[in-house]
Amino acid sequence: MDDVALQFGQFDQRCFYIAFDEFDNQSIEKSLSSEDAIIRVFALLDRRIGKRRLRSIQENLHNEGEVFRTFFNIRAEAEGIL
Repeated sequence: MDDVALQFGQFDQRCFYIAFDEFDNQSIEKSLSSEDAIIRVFALLDRRIGKRRLRSIQENLHNEGEVFRTFFNIRAEAEGIL
């Protein structure tokens, strides 16, 4: 799944389920570095990612796509980081 398809919502339910299955069957580290934007978002929302890791991600946020940054802001706000 590429970021452009994700931005426009041009993916089907099957892509979502495949991405979740991959996320669910690999380490959080591997999920965070995945090329699939949906998998990275799943990892970002995972409770195994704590405040320290979120701050680390925040330092490199300018390298991420708009969708990832949006979900990062949601998570960071919920954690009281923003």
